[in-house]
Amino acid sequence: MNSSLMRRVLSALASIQLTLILLVAFAVAIAAATFIESRIGTEGARGLVYNARWFEGLLVLLTLNLLLTLGRWFPLRPRRTGFFLVHVAMIVILLGSGMTRFLGQEGTMHIREGDKSDMMLSREDHVQITVGEASASFPVRLFRAGPQSMKRRLAVGDQDYRVSVTEYWSHYEAAHDHDHGPEDPNSLQLTVGTQERSAVSLRRGHPLRVGDLLLAYQESALLSTVGDPPLGSLEVRVDDETGSIPVTTDLPATLEVG
Repeated sequence: MNSSLMRRVLSALASIQLTLILLVAFAVAIAAATFIESRIGTEGARGLVYNARWFEGLLVLLTLNLLLTLGRWFPLRPRRTGFFLVHVAMIVILLGSGMTRFLGQEGTMHIREGDKSDMMLSREDHVQITVGEASASFPVRLFRAGPQSMKRRLAVGDQDYRVSVTEYWSHYEAAHDHDHGPEDPNSLQLTVGTQERSAVSLRRGHPLRVGDLLLAYQESALLSTVGDPPLGSLEVRVDDETGSIPVTTDLPATLEVG
């Protein structure tokens, strides 16, 4: 590239007209992200706009334009103090957002009073595989339901694995089918609170672990006061202590374990 062409390119990159075009494009992208978020959720806006390569390129180009614009009008005169402060403020904001985007981590860390923790739950979705005590993971952007084509190679221990995400459905939920015969065991719907409250479905004869709790819906020989057939019992185990609550039509019931 010769010197005259280089000067023309730098002059175009440092022009106020390009600044206005980039600011308009930035405003349009933010507005579009707002509509996308209201339609398909926050992850959709992050995947299609905020974390997209074209949006990162737009911010890099805007930062370069502001830097070159400052250099074009250097040395500054007192009457251009406002011009200088506005451009420097925008450059600092863009550099800070870039550091947050590429060097920062977002997540949730649960720390109980008087306790400590060295684990954080990442805000980003990850696909993780574990072999023995070794594990590896990679972040994924899952916001569009249906078939996916995400593929990565992960090294776990001494082996290389090819991991792919082929489908994603965000709105699965547990549902109960009633009166399907004696071979279909009864089930309970519970809300369990450990560090976070979560709804679980517990089938009779199929124990379920939620955090530090081991839950089981077992057959019971208990009889109700009116002679109805027994509904079973809910067994809760914490460490080595187990407690049991009869399942009846009368709620609530209280059990202290641990």
